[in-house]
Amino acid sequence: MQHARLLAAVVLATLGTTVIACDDDDLFDIDDEATYTAALTPVLVTNPPADPTTTAAATLELDEGDFHVVINVTGPLTGSVTGAQILGPSVSGTAAPVVFDFTPRMASAINAGATTGNVLNAEYDLEDMAPSANGELRINPHTLIDMLNNGTAVIVVTTANNPTAELAGQVVRR
Repeated sequence: MQHARLLAAVVLATLGTTVIACDDDDLFDIDDEATYTAALTPVLVTNPPADPTTTAAATLELDEGDFHVVINVTGPLTGSVTGAQILGPSVSGTAAPVVFDFTPRMASAINAGATTGNVLNAEYDLEDMAPSANGELRINPHTLIDMLNNGTAVIVVTTANNPTAELAGQVVRR
């Protein structure tokens, strides 16, 4: 009988803890802070070939769920920019799915037909973003942060002439 009461107490304590843990306004609690960079260089197999002097720098800053992303292209792309994404998990240029799509926030650069310059400067609140198979964030934010931290995320910039990738680079934590 005492074992049954003890078991009941443990179960009730566990349920009480679960209810308290679920009482949160945010979808995900993110308290990580980090800065990441990626040096984007021309993808070797593009048609037409990308100018070998064209590069881009990406800076990603994470501050307690706020995710600030800047991509600046130096040198001309082969055509107007059409988007940028984080792919992963990927190492050494292996194919990977899109896990974060920046394209919706690039409307001004896309509409302007940008081939150089600042093509993205956007802020995202990862704690309030629900993952969606075709949305901006396509995986759990903690999985995204894990990929950024362990070096398995790649950023690509796409253009009208090279719609799968013209520039690409591995994301590294600074």
